[in-house]
Amino acid sequence: MIDDLANDTVAALRTIRRRPAAYLGAFALLTLGVGAVTLVFSLVRGVLLESLPFAEPERLVSIWERSDEPGALTEEAPRRAKNVVSPANFLDWREQSETVEKMAAFAVTAANLTEVGDPRRVRLGLVTEGYFETLGIEPEVGRLFAPEEMVADSGHPTTVLSHALWRTVFGEDPAVLGRRVQVDGRDLEVIGVMPPGVELDMGEAAGTLGAPADLWTPLPITEQWSQRRGRWLLVVGRLGPGVSVDSASAELDTIAERLAVEYPAFNEGWGVTVSGLHDHVTSTVRPTLLLLLGAVLLVLVIVCANATSLLLTRAAERSNEMRVRGALG
Repeated sequence: MIDDLANDTVAALRTIRRRPAAYLGAFALLTLGVGAVTLVFSLVRGVLLESLPFAEPERLVSIWERSDEPGALTEEAPRRAKNVVSPANFLDWREQSETVEKMAAFAVTAANLTEVGDPRRVRLGLVTEGYFETLGIEPEVGRLFAPEEMVADSGHPTTVLSHALWRTVFGEDPAVLGRRVQVDGRDLEVIGVMPPGVELDMGEAAGTLGAPADLWTPLPITEQWSQRRGRWLLVVGRLGPGVSVDSASAELDTIAERLAVEYPAFNEGWGVTVSGLHDHVTSTVRPTLLLLLGAVLLVLVIVCANATSLLLTRAAERSNEMRVRGALG
């Protein structure tokens, strides 16, 4: 058997040496096709299939207000289905919901960072109490905001840095804790640094309010939040154990109906949209990635067909040779 294998191998190498272009062309086509599929599938797997870098990410949801006014099924439908949230409604949801175990609000705004080399433009995340706890993330260095730092005029303004900002601006200096920086002229003490990759991007539905943050500061809840005016918050929640997204959606819609009756001037025609957080953050890129994956699979099929055609053509050219070989045994 070993002798037969050696003879076949030698014969194959001689065949390739006589006509290298056909075989190298087939090999190159297959390599190109398989490489493209592998690359795109790795991208799809990393974006669509891997879970978010948070604790128990399957329990995380994004919560939006939904406009139920006539004409919602138009080109503005995505924005109407996922609208930013009123602070007063957020407080009512958080107080009355039994399916959402934890709930927090945030917004991202542009700011100027100074007192650290050259001034630079950064994205500042304003977060309510429990934001990081809701997502289930702990700082890599330092600590999170203390309750007394979450109130207005606490007298001790603090900030938590993203890992990217810590690396690029502070050179990953572990002595950054306790350092003071200025953000839009406000003096802040650095108390923590987040792990890499936990910056949340809420996509097109949120606009700039949902961009990944470079650093975070407390967003105090004041008496003005109880007034029914304005919608500008983004809301994330953590479902209770065993609670489904549909159950939470039904409960929050019921709460929204009660609020519409209680505050018709502000809440009439508004419902609630609850989406799994992973489904939401990948919703804008999912169609493109799946289309791209389908395209490269089609390319692979075409490549395999072309490679097969090349080899069949070569086999047809050698038909006389194979008949002679067969006759000679």
